[in-house]
Amino acid sequence: MKRSLLLLLISLGAWSAAATAQAETTCEVSMASVFAGYAGVIWLTFADGSSAEVPLSNPSQTAILSLAVSAHLAGRRVAIRYSDGVCEGHHANVTGLFLK
Repeated sequence: MKRSLLLLLISLGAWSAAATAQAETTCEVSMASVFAGYAGVIWLTFADGSSAEVPLSNPSQTAILSLAVSAHLAGRRVAIRYSDGVCEGHHANVTGLFLK
């Protein structure tokens, strides 16, 4: 049951990320840490020093969290998609996450 729920969340995350593919930037990174707290905000930190926050208002937040934790535990890279066109620094505009 838990495995099928995880697979469903992963599928929803991939679908959600693909559905928002407009003029966005996709950056391939390795997960360094995942933090959940502060009124529901998910904070993702990457090995290259960049970071991203995913607010509770993001409709894909649960799927992004599931993929990020899966990537972190498995040591897999992710491709994270932003709407602002740059990969460096901190982002509050995450539109999707792909498990590589």
